[in-house]
Amino acid sequence: MLATLQCPLRSVRFLRLKSGSSIREHRDYILGYEEGLVRLHVPVITSAEVIFFLDAHRIEMKAGECWYLDLSLPHWVENRSSTDRVHLVIDCEVNDWLREILSFDEADKAEVKTARPENEEFSPTAADLEHFRRIVLSNLGLQNRLRQTTDRESFIRLIVAVGGEHGYRFTAEHVQEALRAAQRAWHERWID
Repeated sequence: MLATLQCPLRSVRFLRLKSGSSIREHRDYILGYEEGLVRLHVPVITSAEVIFFLDAHRIEMKAGECWYLDLSLPHWVENRSSTDRVHLVIDCEVNDWLREILSFDEADKAEVKTARPENEEFSPTAADLEHFRRIVLSNLGLQNRLRQTTDRESFIRLIVAVGGEHGYRFTAEHVQEALRAAQRAWHERWID
């Protein structure tokens, strides 16, 4: 694996996260493509029960894959499996070879782009959230993406982040209020 990397290696090590352990949300500010140092993760022993979130998005890394992650973004890990998780972790200096490898083809990033109607201006309000909600209801890909977490706070951050990617501006408070309103409506309908 290391022989295939044609860039200067700063650090190479195996990291283990014991079964039942977690790493709290944090950022690694010195790591980042723009800073000239990236971290690659190669899962050696892992499980679907290892929960890894990067910037409110769940990342599912399978054994043998090689991942570049922008760890200057908030991230956290929980090993809910019965086995220890082991990753080969490689810190690499960014050079021309690595830039070529990490160049992102627009086709690779292709996703169904959605935007609110043109010529319609919104300040960050619940109206943007409602527009985005309607888009999500008609887009299975977005629905699956938003199902990546069951943790309420992570879910709210994920909705705000994905909405922002699609040109919608609403806040976590708008999402929280919408969730409370939906819960009230459910109680009124089924528990009286």
